[in-house]
Amino acid sequence: MEIFTLISLVSSIICFSLGNFIYYKNPREPLNRVFSVLSIVLACWTFAEFMVRQSASQETAYFWIKTTFYLPFIVPLLLHFALIFTDSPGLKAAWIYVLVYTPAVIVSFLRVFTDLMFTKPVLVYGYYNLYSGIPDPPYLYWANAVWFVSWGILSIILLTRYHFTGANEIKRKQARLIVTGYIICVIPFCIEIFILPFLNVNIPQLDALYIIIVMGFAGYAVWKYELFVFNPGTAAEGILSIMSDALVLCNTKGEIIRVNTAGLKMLGYGEKELAGYKLDELFVTDKQVDRGNGFLFNAINEQNYSLSARSRSGRLVPVIISSSPFKDKNGQVAGFIVNIKDVSELKQA
Repeated sequence: MEIFTLISLVSSIICFSLGNFIYYKNPREPLNRVFSVLSIVLACWTFAEFMVRQSASQETAYFWIKTTFYLPFIVPLLLHFALIFTDSPGLKAAWIYVLVYTPAVIVSFLRVFTDLMFTKPVLVYGYYNLYSGIPDPPYLYWANAVWFVSWGILSIILLTRYHFTGANEIKRKQARLIVTGYIICVIPFCIEIFILPFLNVNIPQLDALYIIIVMGFAGYAVWKYELFVFNPGTAAEGILSIMSDALVLCNTKGEIIRVNTAGLKMLGYGEKELAGYKLDELFVTDKQVDRGNGFLFNAINEQNYSLSARSRSGRLVPVIISSSPFKDKNGQVAGFIVNIKDVSELKQA
């Protein structure tokens, strides 16, 4: 088996294995889910590249190229991953997802039903390449190139900014690794599929090798900095489930990550309804403090803090709250466990 063909196969196996490994580290974590989907897409792509390079005829190679219709989703997934990792405030806005993924849907449709996004494959050093030239007319191809590169650069900018401004030192180090991986993947990839075809240069494509390197960075991040591994939700899952009092797990921004069964029952919400809400949105207090700055999250260090919880139906429940910081193995504060005690009966007495 020729070396470049073997690299494509190895890359596919690595992507598929790492994607499954990361997903089962914490299936409920959005970051893990997006990375796993990205890994599976990359695995399918590099396997298709393997089959293209194994093809004995142009027709067979063209068939396998057509199966890569999902390829446009790679960069939106990279951007989605960056938005989650950097805790972007736009994650709750539906229009963000429309903006990120709609172009990928359109381009994928064009790749399936037209020949406007690629040309027929040609032999290069005895095997076929995925990308061999620029289609005619080239307008949609270049529009796709501009979109593809823009999303890739935006992802790198978001992660680079987070590396310099993020509050958590461990996450800043993780961001540095991710940015390095993005640069290694996005820049050479864009050169291969856009610039070289424009120059009519056909050389063995090394995108599968770049992907192996990127996955190596991801593996190192998992091993060294526990990327995808630690978060307050996974570590405190058991504590939340067995406590009879209402317990809320929130991150360092005061956003709710988990609420235990007792808390859901007291407040009347479903399990997923409160995820991402600000903690202070659930409570009413008579204290004259600035709600805009997250009054509860700032005042919560005062143990046995009295106020009222607002249930889903609007009913106010008198409660006493207290909290404790939750730290990771590196000593960084990862979030807070908030205990909420219903004192309705005491108030009535």
